[in-house]
Amino acid sequence: MNRYLHIALVSLLMSSCGSHDIDVAQSDDEAVAMVGSQVLTGSELRSRTPGGLSYEDSVRFVRAYVRQWIDARIVGEVAARNISDMSHIDEMVENYRNELIMWEYSRLMYASQSSGDIDRDSLRSYYDQHKNDYRSTSSMVKGIFVKIPSGDRRLPNIRKWVMSKNSDDLDRLEKESMDGNMEYEYFRDDWVQLPILERKFPGDISRRLSGRGERRIEMSDGGVTYILAVSDLMPVGSVMPFELVEEIIVEQYRSARRPEYERSLRRQLFDKGVNDGIVKVNIDLGMTTDAGQKDDNNK
Repeated sequence: MNRYLHIALVSLLMSSCGSHDIDVAQSDDEAVAMVGSQVLTGSELRSRTPGGLSYEDSVRFVRAYVRQWIDARIVGEVAARNISDMSHIDEMVENYRNELIMWEYSRLMYASQSSGDIDRDSLRSYYDQHKNDYRSTSSMVKGIFVKIPSGDRRLPNIRKWVMSKNSDDLDRLEKESMDGNMEYEYFRDDWVQLPILERKFPGDISRRLSGRGERRIEMSDGGVTYILAVSDLMPVGSVMPFELVEEIIVEQYRSARRPEYERSLRRQLFDKGVNDGIVKVNIDLGMTTDAGQKDDNNK
């Protein structure tokens, strides 16, 4: 075994160094390790070894790989000899294999079936039945954020514009932000988590928010003024609106329907097996066909 390991290491090292001056083909088909009838060859070991390793790293990798290769197979070859009846092990393996196949088949089929749009009314109904599951874990706000130098001559107008509902004032805000000296974010139509906005401020703003309605929070620090004009507030623990959690609902709705779909899929496979003559049952299973008639093969 040490001789084989040495040959394998030489082959691997010459390969990693990019040398083609030595013929190592002789070692490729030799056995580096054997467990029963299973053989680890030099070529397989070479294919598993990363390139560019130093001699010491190559030695460590090869020794570890060979040991793991042996450990992975020794149970079946050695420990299994001490089990008198392996039939129940084989049965469990086969059952597990079939369940894996069914799981993968169901996953692929369900993904293809549910890839289209889901009826929005069904999603709304699901949301209404599970509203308490969609509560906010942090406060959320809608509004406008501005960051501007404290000495900027535009600041008095900015204070008025951020509170305005007039579209012309909002257009002025956006236009003024294009000069690069003012940071401007508009999110009156979208909920933003308050902790995200708090990172933009030099102080705590959460304590200054209470109730609902438009309000302006302003702070100055280091020659910079920070303004948050809140148009709506969602306190922590509030039921989030449907639009905010729609993507989550879609996934949960599909997951909730998955068991029913899998039962239907298993039944379809059973019916197809009976119709194709693959499945034959000589007792009455109390099952009906899709048409609602008793299956003649289940008698």
